[in-house]
Amino acid sequence: VNQEVTVNFSEPNEQVMHHVHVGSQITPAFNPNRLNANIGDQITFEFHGLNHTLTESTLEEPCMAKNEFDTGFSQFNPDNKIGLSLVLTVNSLDPRWFFCKQDVPSSHCHEGMVFGLNPGDDMRSFLLNAKKEALTEAVTRQTRS
Repeated sequence: VNQEVTVNFSEPNEQVMHHVHVGSQITPAFNPNRLNANIGDQITFEFHGLNHTLTESTLEEPCMAKNEFDTGFSQFNPDNKIGLSLVLTVNSLDPRWFFCKQDVPSSHCHEGMVFGLNPGDDMRSFLLNAKKEALTEAVTRQTRS
C-alpha cells in the first residue's frame, strides 16, 4: 500500500491539525500511511471498524512493539461509531514508526497497516521491512512443521 499525502507548509509556530483514519471494516490500513508534521502539530487518529492499535515500532522491525507508545486494544469500534479518536502532539521532527498489532484473522502489519511520522526517504523501506517480516515468519513456520 503506497499512499501520498499533501505536505502542509505552515508559518513558523503555526499549529496544524492532521487527521489519520485507522482501519475500516474492509481494509486494514492507516489513511494516509505517512505524514510530515512540525513540532506542535496535532494528529487525530480516528479509529474505524473492528479493533486496531497504534503501536510504536522501529524502521528495521516494523511489526515489533518498541515498548514506548501503544494504544493497546482500547479503541474497539465494531459499530464504526464516529468520534473514537486519539490525539498525538508532535514533539520531535525525528521519524517515528507505528503499526497495528491486530493479528486476527491475519497480521494487519504484515498486510501493510503501518504509519510513518516524518519518514523522510525511508517509508518504502519501512513497508518492505513489514512485508519481509511476514515472509521470514512464514518460512520459519514451514521449517518447524
